[in-house]
Amino acid sequence: MMADRVSRRAGLGDLAASLRAARAAKGWSQRELGGRAGLPQAQISKIETAEVDPQVSTLLELARSLDLDLRLVPRVALTAVEATVKDAVRRAGERDIIGTLNALGRLAPPSVAGPHGDDLRLTIEALRTIAPHLGTEVARYVLTQSRDQLAGAAEDGDPDDAERARETVMRNLRSLYDTHSQAAASARPAYSLDDED
Repeated sequence: MMADRVSRRAGLGDLAASLRAARAAKGWSQRELGGRAGLPQAQISKIETAEVDPQVSTLLELARSLDLDLRLVPRVALTAVEATVKDAVRRAGERDIIGTLNALGRLAPPSVAGPHGDDLRLTIEALRTIAPHLGTEVARYVLTQSRDQLAGAAEDGDPDDAERARETVMRNLRSLYDTHSQAAASARPAYSLDDED
């Protein structure tokens, strides 16, 4: 009896973590998810912290809102399903990052070199090469803020503000690249086999 309760609690914890991760991947707050699913934010909070045992109808509505599908999976296939889901979430995150980098590329002034000869577009291209390693919340935040800063400066129309924004964005993106390129380099294999080897 006690083992059943522990197993059930662990299952709710896994479910709660999955829902929280799916909501975070969409960039939604609990209130936004609640609005889309027709549930109060307080209930979303309780579900995400495994304080309540949600009904199947509630789970179905949350899954639909998050563009997910609720399925029963045989335990023997669970590892493969989890790996597939993890990979899909990673790829979706990479697509979001590439989309933000593309927006930055469109907003970057063409071939404008900064005071140290740095070119914003070259930095953006360099970041594209390490996009799989930019999945941290900090990296996403820096990229989004940089995009918004360049967009705001472009709308403002003041050349001095645009130059200051470009310099700030350049500095932030260079720092982001320097930080994450080290992780990308350490993730590469020490050698690779060519087809001829």
